[in-house]
Parts: sequence; C-alpha cells; structure tokens
Amino acid sequence: MSDLESNVENIPTTALVQPLFPKYLHERVKFDADKVVLASSIPQDIMMQRNILIRWIQFELAETFAGLSFGFIRSGIAKTSLFLNLLLLFLGCCGMAGVLTMAPMLVAFHAMALFSICVLFGMYIVLIALTGDESWWLLMAIFAFITVDYVVAWKSMKLLRALASFEKTLTEDSPLLIRNSVPVAGVGGTRAELPRSSPPTNNNSNSRSSNNRGQAYTANIESQMLQIENYDTSDAPNQFLCPIALSLMVDPVVAMDGHTYERMNIENWFKTKKTSPLTRSKIKTQLVPNQALKSQIQEYLDVKRRANTDI
Repeated sequence: MSDLESNVENIPTTALVQPLFPKYLHERVKFDADKVVLASSIPQDIMMQRNILIRWIQFELAETFAGLSFGFIRSGIAKTSLFLNLLLLFLGCCGMAGVLTMAPMLVAFHAMALFSICVLFGMYIVLIALTGDESWWLLMAIFAFITVDYVVAWKSMKLLRALASFEKTLTEDSPLLIRNSVPVAGVGGTRAELPRSSPPTNNNSNSRSSNNRGQAYTANIESQMLQIENYDTSDAPNQFLCPIALSLMVDPVVAMDGHTYERMNIENWFKTKKTSPLTRSKIKTQLVPNQALKSQIQEYLDVKRRANTDI
C-alpha cells in the first residue's frame, strides 16, 4: 500500500461525513450579509445532523401522505387531520428545501411552524379525547403520526441551534469567512466553469516550455511547503488540510467528487487510479481551482508570518 493510500485509510471518521444529495447543497452558506462561508467549511457534526434530519423529513413526508387516507374515509377529527396533513406536507417540503440547501432562515421557519402546529393539534387531540366520542384507536393513530412531526421539529431546532453556535464563531478575523465573490466549485456536483484544454501541439519548443513551467510550478509549491513547516499550523481548520496527505494545502483544487485536495497530491493519485480518494467511486480527473479557499489559507498564513516576525 502506498503512502497516499495509507494516509487516506487513516483519516478520522469525522472527516468522512458525506452530505446527502450534495447537488442541492449550495456552495456557499449565508448566515447574513456579512457572514458567508463555503459549505465545505461547515463542521462535520452539523453535516451529520443535516443528513439525519433529511432522512427524518423523508419519513415524515411519507407518513403524512399516508395519513391523508384517514380524512377521505372518516369524518370528525379525521377530516380535520386531512387539512392538517396538507399543511404538514407544505411545511415538510419547505423544511426539506431549507435543509438540503443549508438555508438557516428556511430551517428556522420550518422548525418554529412545525413545532407550533404540533403543540396546538396535540392539545386538540387531548380535548377531543376528554369530551368527544371519537374512537380511541383513531386518536392514538393520529397522535402517533403527530409524534413523528414532534421529532422532526425537535431535530430541526437542534440543527438550527448548531448553525447558530457555528455562526457565533465567525468573527471578523475568521479565516472561514468569504470576503470576496470569487467563483468556486460547489460540493458534490455544483456547476463550475472548467478550464478549457488547449489543442495538442507537436512543437518541441512548446513542449520544452511546458516542461519548464511545470518544473517551476513544482519548485514553487515545494518552496511554499517548506516555509509552512516553519509555522505552527496545529490550529489550522480541517478544511485547510488535504484529505490525502493531511497537510495544509497550498494550491487547493476541487475534484469531480466535490472534495478539495492539494493539486500535487490529487494529480499523483490520478496517475495510478481514476477514483475518488474519499468515496472510492470512479470520477473524471478534471480539477477546478478553489480560489476562495486558497484566499482563506493565504490569510491564515499571513497571520502566522506576522506572528513569527513579531517573535
């Protein structure tokens, strides 16, 4: 097993959380006008909560749709639950859209509205049970359906609190904040402009020129990596580290699996295999520069350089 493969095998589990339905996850998460971060900067525990909540909302939508049948075959509270289920379907779709795209405002609307409706309808069920003549089995069935909505509302609020806690860590000097609108490839399938490849040429002088540029690029990257070794980068955010070598990236690029790698590491990986280092699935070998993340890493290194100069 090569060194690259062994490094990938030893990546902590927390670094391997794959977002569900990544093509719907926006490349940037906006908390407010001044706080915008890359989706890849979202902590892994929050991404895990997103995945779990998506599954719960899927289950909620399925059981709510199934519950519509009660309103068609019975009257009384069952007829009332028909209209409630239609409202819950709407809220479920709003919640799914908010969680898929990581839109905090939409997640908040879903959580608050769903919790309020569940509390009110739960009280209504208790009132009917005490004063009405509805069958107990029907009341228990409807309450069981509402319990699922309670769980989804609770998990939505839990995700909302986690996002709020993460937002508080985004101070003005945070390296995670995007301070300019540089286009960057998104997470798992977000569209990006791929570099156009130039037509092949047989000109020997052009080949030598390309080789010289390649050697100069390699020497430059290696020089930067040597400089980084002089800094204490133990506090570097996980998204600044290449998943292959687990080292701070200098020239980050996004592969077709939606993950960011150090260019030299992923190019070396592609020399022997055409799969994603993280998912092991077959992918194309195009790479897109992650300019926004590169700017964040440069700002982080500038802070380290100034700290070394002051010593």
